[in-house]
Amino acid sequence: MSQGSERDAAASRRRAGRSRTDATIRREREHVDRILGRDAATSPAADVDETRRETDGRLSVERDGSDAGLAGLTEALAEEKASHSAADGALLTHQEFVAITSHDLRNDLSIVSVNAALLLRHAERHIPREEDHARIRSIQRSVAHMDRLVSDLLDLARIDVGKLEVKPEVQDAVQVIRESVESLRPVANAKSVSLRAVLPEARLPARLDPPRIHQVMANLLGNAIKFSPENGEVHVEARRTNRFVEVEVRDSGTGIAEDHLKVIFERYAKLESFQGSGLGLGLYIARWIVDAHGGRIWARSRVGEGSTFGFCLPRVAMQRGSGKSSSMASAGQPS
Repeated sequence: MSQGSERDAAASRRRAGRSRTDATIRREREHVDRILGRDAATSPAADVDETRRETDGRLSVERDGSDAGLAGLTEALAEEKASHSAADGALLTHQEFVAITSHDLRNDLSIVSVNAALLLRHAERHIPREEDHARIRSIQRSVAHMDRLVSDLLDLARIDVGKLEVKPEVQDAVQVIRESVESLRPVANAKSVSLRAVLPEARLPARLDPPRIHQVMANLLGNAIKFSPENGEVHVEARRTNRFVEVEVRDSGTGIAEDHLKVIFERYAKLESFQGSGLGLGLYIARWIVDAHGGRIWARSRVGEGSTFGFCLPRVAMQRGSGKSSSMASAGQPS
């Protein structure tokens, strides 16, 4: 297939996906309007209007974000497919399938998420039973989990075609790590896990892409909290070495066997000791992101003693009095 034909096909798929999204959103808005219509008798008009605007806004943001991700990925797939052999084309067709499937899944997830938020808002207003709150929160947790799975699938597809972007720039690593820790603190609190961070008071300039490092930290911290027992502890530490900024996350879980550690960062790695669900992609993607920064990721563990996951990023030295920075490392082992 020619490059022009491939682009036309990709555009056609995007239009079809957008059409399905718009139809779903129209149905969802009609459903929400019916709910709001029933509530209108007991709720102030301003609350009803505010809820309707909030719902429209959330659905529009989800749709636009999903469309943008699909458009960029299918465009990349079209370009890559045109320049590869027929054998490579089979792989790319698979990745395209992942992209389109993920797009459609995200549409449904956005609707479930909006409805859960509406139910929770309605429940808080009408003082329901505690189990109603629990069910709604369960829906929200499941949506968040499915959204992470979809994100991993999309990132994997981008990695396979060389289109997962990492844009390092000079940033304060301490601030980025602190933000990541605070974003996961509610998760730790919900499980009664103590989340403790030991971070330098001074800035640690490093070359990093903040959203991608947040993604790495979310994976490491999320795993540490998940596999630590109730009333356990997760410890985060950042420090400077000669050429790198090192970050380590230590949990108080059951630990990982040595033979499992050898494959823990491989794609689809399923560790029996984890006894958890997932695609086995999170640590693989984290390793890819850290490697793309010119850093390194590692894990240490002993069964019964918990696990420590860490990574390093190239440090940047600030030149005295100039306000300029110079890179201390490009790649390699921390030192």
